[in-house]
Amino acid sequence: LMKLFISAGDISGDIHAAKLVRELKKLLPDIEIIGIGGENLLKEGLEPIAPFDKLSVVGFWEVAKNYNFFRNIIKKSKYIFNTSDISAFIPVDYPGFNIRLLNTAKKNNIPIFYFIAPQLWAWGKNRIKKIAGSVDKLLVVFDFEQEYFSEFNIDTIWVGHPLIDDETFHTNKYENKRENIIALFPGSRKQELKYHLSLLNETIALIRPQLPDYRFGLAKANIIQDSLIDLFLKANPDCEIWHNSRKLMFTAKAGIIKTGTSTLEATLCELPYIMFYKTSPINYLISKNIVILEYLSLSNIILKEKFIKEFIQNDATPEKLANATIELLQNEDYYKNILDNFKSIRAKLGGQGASKKAAQIIYNNLKQ
Repeated sequence: LMKLFISAGDISGDIHAAKLVRELKKLLPDIEIIGIGGENLLKEGLEPIAPFDKLSVVGFWEVAKNYNFFRNIIKKSKYIFNTSDISAFIPVDYPGFNIRLLNTAKKNNIPIFYFIAPQLWAWGKNRIKKIAGSVDKLLVVFDFEQEYFSEFNIDTIWVGHPLIDDETFHTNKYENKRENIIALFPGSRKQELKYHLSLLNETIALIRPQLPDYRFGLAKANIIQDSLIDLFLKANPDCEIWHNSRKLMFTAKAGIIKTGTSTLEATLCELPYIMFYKTSPINYLISKNIVILEYLSLSNIILKEKFIKEFIQNDATPEKLANATIELLQNEDYYKNILDNFKSIRAKLGGQGASKKAAQIIYNNLKQ
């Protein structure tokens, strides 16, 4: 019997980790999984060691405020590595937490298969040293990552992006016609909602008189408590709540989307969007000194071209967001150029079967 320790600390990581576990079970039907994850991994039988909702905080200050909680989970994880018979450690993205566990796993001779490499190309080279000597296989989702990480003598394999495995992106199973809807994606974490909803509230007020034929749809993840969006809905009672974010992306004509995986999902749903992000001044200052990227939208990063407009921190004003959204919907050439670029991105994400490939690589190594 094999016991795998899986660690996925945010919603997208939980979704991708669950797909990987499903594929692993086809090869290793008796595996047990323990570790960190949300509702998707729980459905696959995860024995959780921490409450998932407390793990998905964002920003340095929020992590600092929850320092004791994170320290205890790290201690608990290390204790499991030291005392249990763990066959493999599979960290899924979430580098701030997962990188701290690598050494302990390595000391216990536990094979480490890092699925969805942390985006260390965005954070500089210091953190790469921490994974270079520990990880047995680094399973990456973007084509450019294979070359980047291989330069540091890390055994890196490009498996493709697990989002491509989702049939939704190949068939548009909703078969929706685009409606006059502007999709709002403020994020799912409490800290993001605090800054983003007030910004979107003011942005909507500026767009409405200019685009009276348009409605607004707010994407709401299941983990978001109703109380966190109450004030926003009181100010915008006609804003539609969408629990199915993919369906919203296939239905709307444009999106105002916070940075993250949602920007890649919008690309695959062929929803032209503008990107924004706002956080506390202290989080922004710390991030600004660490992040070395020219762009933050995954669409721009993949094509190495700024065709999606980005509004970060002081640039993320209601006026700028409103003007950019209006231009997106009124300038046909600009809109079409974005759609053409989306097709190029799809070709760079690999074919279907990322989770299956990753599972096969893990299986082959464990069976040696």
